[in-house]
Amino acid sequence: MIYYDNHPVAEMGEDWVRLTDGTRISGIRDRALLTDDTEGAEVYEARMALLRARRNRLLDESDWTQMIDNDLSDEAIWRWREYRQALRDLPQAVTHDDIDAVAWPAPPA
Repeated sequence: MIYYDNHPVAEMGEDWVRLTDGTRISGIRDRALLTDDTEGAEVYEARMALLRARRNRLLDESDWTQMIDNDLSDEAIWRWREYRQALRDLPQAVTHDDIDAVAWPAPPA
């Protein structure tokens, strides 16, 4: 099992990684690729898959903020919407060079 942010996000076989959402990444020839500094496409795609898995978990955890029957003010709902949009935009903003230093948006207080 591969853990990210203390949560299980993937299962790893000999040459594949399967995320908890069922997405399978094949052709990973070396387990060390997920943690070493090699700049190969396999490493980048595997790390992006882990990033998207964490992003999806954060979106799932904040779904309640967009429900009609929550107790949040209109202003708080808008702050949560902005946070959730920043999470959705994150994968497009990450480049090959900054994949290891992602600036995650902070949830509203």
